[in-house]
Amino acid sequence: MKRMILASLLFLSMGTIAFAQQNHRKREFKMAEERAKRQTERLAQELSLSEEQKKEIYAINLDNMKKVDAEHKELMQKSMKERDEKISELLTEAQKSTYQKLKKERFQKRKHRESHRGMGKSAEEIPQS
Repeated sequence: MKRMILASLLFLSMGTIAFAQQNHRKREFKMAEERAKRQTERLAQELSLSEEQKKEIYAINLDNMKKVDAEHKELMQKSMKERDEKISELLTEAQKSTYQKLKKERFQKRKHRESHRGMGKSAEEIPQS
């Protein structure tokens, strides 16, 4: 029973992480760019900024958003590594081997999807292997 629960939890968490990381780099930049733009537009309206001020504030906001995203990414990677280590401590050698294979397969699928999206395809257009 414990193994069934652990296996279910393992698959659920791995699927969630794989989904969350889809198209990560492009989305990350786009999100930072959009947040910086919204923040700058809000300040421009509230403070009646000149065009020159808007440009400089946008650059500051974008730089800040990129730094925040990089820190968040680093924290996520650390957290996932710690989680994997804790899960591995609970698994038998056979389960550890299967776990590593599953992680590798999911990584390859994610890379495959990302490479297709880079060609202008949406998630719906990507063939599922």
